[in-house]
Amino acid sequence: EKIKETGEELEGNNLLFWAQPSNGDDKVKIYLISSIEDFLNIVIKNPKERQEIISILDSEEIDSDKLQQFKEKLNFEITLKRANGEEVISLTQNDIKEIHSYKPFANITDPTPVSWQIIIPAEKVPTLIDKVMEEYDKNFKFVYGKLPIHIGIVTQYYKKPLYVGLLALRRIRRNVKNIDKLYEIRRISEFSICQRKKLAKARTEELINSTEKYYSLYWNNPDNQEYNFFIKPSINWKKWISTIDKFPCSGNVEIIPNTFDFEFLDTNTRRNDIYYSEERGYKRALKLKSNRPYDLEIYWEKFKAFKDLVTDEFSRNRLHKLVELIYSKLLNEENYNKNYSYILASAFYRLLELHRDEKRKIIAKIYEIDETLKGLDFIKELQKVLKKEENLYLFLDMFEFWHKVLKEV
Repeated sequence: EKIKETGEELEGNNLLFWAQPSNGDDKVKIYLISSIEDFLNIVIKNPKERQEIISILDSEEIDSDKLQQFKEKLNFEITLKRANGEEVISLTQNDIKEIHSYKPFANITDPTPVSWQIIIPAEKVPTLIDKVMEEYDKNFKFVYGKLPIHIGIVTQYYKKPLYVGLLALRRIRRNVKNIDKLYEIRRISEFSICQRKKLAKARTEELINSTEKYYSLYWNNPDNQEYNFFIKPSINWKKWISTIDKFPCSGNVEIIPNTFDFEFLDTNTRRNDIYYSEERGYKRALKLKSNRPYDLEIYWEKFKAFKDLVTDEFSRNRLHKLVELIYSKLLNEENYNKNYSYILASAFYRLLELHRDEKRKIIAKIYEIDETLKGLDFIKELQKVLKKEENLYLFLDMFEFWHKVLKEV
């Protein structure tokens, strides 16, 4: 009784529920909105019994028999309360009426040729990026560098006003007025490696139809081969275009990379940090975040590798100390003092335990250092890297992504 017509949130045993009056009758449906894993961890302490129940839930279809098996293995009583502590109802295993699957996302806007906005649990962000890139490589590999994708991630506490997140999403879409500012020059040798990896996923019919020959045409071929063509109705945009194999190995190509950006809304005003400067090629205007957005092909694997730096509470505490040290050196100087690079390189080696091969390989991958180097030789190479502010910003961004955005380190 007395449940709001619009529904309301209830809490019990550190689990969250949603109470929603049914239309047309006097019943109230109560939905578990915490994860099923959290629910089972609380109501079943025995890991073996918990695994037996999970195996039931993993079935393709939960029919009445499976539902009965599920209920028979449970024995609990949860008292649901409002935020003010008022008790509403007690639930037991007999109150479970239905188990159903759900889509792990909610559309904010339907997919369009311009954008698609969705809400997902924050911990699924890495999976989302992997899946989006998998679909991109499957369907758009032949126009990589010419038809880019930009993934913007905004995370916020679910109790914060949703409109704040929506306003931030509008900003992180990165509305580009002058697309020419997005072009970057890449060496053919570097671009070819990345392109070949994508084209290796071509389907048989795509290979038979010579799809690459017709769709993977890039301009500014210095050897003036293949086609002389107007990319835009301007004399300055009359270019020689060809497939990459017709470019000289020492040449360059202009592309627009695939990118991703992220922001954690710890305060409502944080959305104002999302501002792209046209003069900087639509990079973030705020200095500490000036590396964003990042090239997906170059940096996403590095971001994923960063997570493995933290293996226990001890390594987590050391990582936090290193981040504090980096901030102290960056923020105490109007311009970063390159002489700090040796202090920071030594701190990296000591606090991240880079004497251990597995940790050293991660930093070597992030900063493209020879992973066979050890000790003082590795510190010297790391010192060269850390003389550049942007490499410190990269480390801080990786920390923010895994610590603030995903709460995983």
